[in-house]
Amino acid sequence: MGSPRRAAWHPDPDTSPSPYIGAQARSLREAGWIIEPLRLHHFRESDTVVHIHWPEHLARSTSRSASVVKPAFVAAVLGLLRLRRRAAVVWTVHNLRPHRPAENRLERALESSLFSSLAQRADLLISLVAANEQVIRDTFDVPESTPVRHVPEGVAEPSDPVLKGASAPVRLLSLGSLLDYKDLPGLAAVASKLTSGELKLHIAGSPLDPSVAESLMSGTQANNVEVSARRIPDDEVADLLEVTDAIVVTHREQFNSGAPFWALANGLPVVTVASNLSAELLASVGASWVYELPVGFDADDLRDAAQWVSKDRQAMVLDAHAWQGVSERLGAAYEEALARRSMA
Repeated sequence: MGSPRRAAWHPDPDTSPSPYIGAQARSLREAGWIIEPLRLHHFRESDTVVHIHWPEHLARSTSRSASVVKPAFVAAVLGLLRLRRRAAVVWTVHNLRPHRPAENRLERALESSLFSSLAQRADLLISLVAANEQVIRDTFDVPESTPVRHVPEGVAEPSDPVLKGASAPVRLLSLGSLLDYKDLPGLAAVASKLTSGELKLHIAGSPLDPSVAESLMSGTQANNVEVSARRIPDDEVADLLEVTDAIVVTHREQFNSGAPFWALANGLPVVTVASNLSAELLASVGASWVYELPVGFDADDLRDAAQWVSKDRQAMVLDAHAWQGVSERLGAAYEEALARRSMA
């Protein structure tokens, strides 16, 4: 019997706030993989997969001490990518560009170098949406010899899926950090054109972009739109879900998002702007659980979505997104990356 397969992750799977990271790590561990936080020595270990999820997070500093350490760490990572290494490198391409702009020139330079080096030197790339493979190749000029494998995000089976439709008014929730790419002021403006008897919208999350929070607070005077510009503790999230009929996701140029998967795992349908992601998810889990708004949607479109939410729905189909199958596909991608590295 061979040595156990090992994957070193960034971010740390045990401390990351991302539900996706935690759930995927647990699923892989159940499948027999050793999942550890990334350290520089992992690049030199031949039985190890170095799996990077968001390269921009490697380059960003949250404290004065980190602002000194991070550039040195990134420089070491870049050197290990470019020089002879033994570990296989896998990059899950969660987004085509950082959702938050870098705060200074150094961070921008580090991010650019990391994205470029990973695209050119990774043994394998992962796309969470099948139809995004060519977009990834074109955006990052990925070598034709580098495989891009589709490994969808998993959805935990909801403990108590809601099968009955909502009563009026339909209650939509947008939960997550308040950032520009989500177009939350636009969502609030459209929702405010509906009556409070048709729809109520609650936008809640940390004001990581103060300008977005300011726009929301100053521009949403309608009595059917509520804004909570603060971090929402877990116990309050649970309370919010109890009074929510559907999760709404209106990201501009949506490439990927964990919000629809989180909604489905909590037994809630998703109203989202049409994209490759929404099309794949709709085909997978069924039309009772995913509703596509057109790009540039208006009040009539949102009214139609609310009427859809109010209907009874069939049981959710999770076959393509069950975590066991997802971990099997990711494990196969790891094995392929290790085989490619051994032949390099």
